[in-house]
Amino acid sequence: QGAREIGQDGRVQWVLVGSTGEEKAQHVEAALEADKHVFCEHPIAYTEDGCKAILRATQDKSSKHVVCPFPLRHTTFFQRCYELLYDKDVIGPLVSIELSYNVAAADASAFFAAAASEKLSSTFLELACHDMDLLSWLAGSNAMTVASLGGRGIFVPQNKPRQKSERKIYRMVSSDKNERRQDPFDMPGAAHLRDNQVVIVEFQNGVRASFHLTCNNAVRERRLRIAGVRGVLEGELYGGCISHRQLNGEQHKYEIGAVGKLGGGEAAVDTILGHAVQGRVPDNAYVSDAVRCALTCFAVDEAAHTSATVSLAKQWQLLGL
Repeated sequence: QGAREIGQDGRVQWVLVGSTGEEKAQHVEAALEADKHVFCEHPIAYTEDGCKAILRATQDKSSKHVVCPFPLRHTTFFQRCYELLYDKDVIGPLVSIELSYNVAAADASAFFAAAASEKLSSTFLELACHDMDLLSWLAGSNAMTVASLGGRGIFVPQNKPRQKSERKIYRMVSSDKNERRQDPFDMPGAAHLRDNQVVIVEFQNGVRASFHLTCNNAVRERRLRIAGVRGVLEGELYGGCISHRQLNGEQHKYEIGAVGKLGGGEAAVDTILGHAVQGRVPDNAYVSDAVRCALTCFAVDEAAHTSATVSLAKQWQLLGL
């Protein structure tokens, strides 16, 4: 009802969609049908049907924008990594990528505590969709085959912290005695959510990548290592440090400031939204990239569930992506 009311308001030109679950695709569709532009948070949809419906809706309303920027792409850190990667004099042609996202214990605790009430279907889709976009963007290609193993081994009852000092690490202690907080270590309704996962990807252009997600770390980390024919490029987002080493022994280091949970990407997204409202929409913020990312995440979760490799070749062919 709220979406319909917004659609009928002639003063509204842009709609920000941040809902979860199957309703998200419906909200995007409703906004487009009402001739509104859409600014959408990730993931863009929670099912393959939702992704396909959004693509159809954008084709039917081609004059309307669906803007879905990926904050990590726009950080100074990853922009610099991209420049160095595609500078032929740095590490040469790309061979493989290693990326890891180590979620801080307090952040992971908050996620799992909220997961049951929000009925989230996938840890990977919620926490790692930005990372999967990074891999495709850096590789310059679509993921064609994925494999994954993962499970729940951290936020389980036997690991529940007993000491108050330990509980503070997971923000399970409140100064308000009347406040009740969900116990992230004891949530039968969210037992399907994985707290650690490893992914292997082969891209259409032959580049291979691995991704490692863990949800119980002393500090937040996003660590990158890229292997080229003539050297290695590596760095860590929140530390703001990048280095590359060539086979001849030459080495260079760069110090880049990074702030916030997304390394400064939040500010970039605010800028993109401001520009979009003024009619200046960047090419890399369109819906097709968001759909590619979501479908890749679905394939990763399928691979983890079935312990089998999953091919995306037919998806890209059918959708023309």
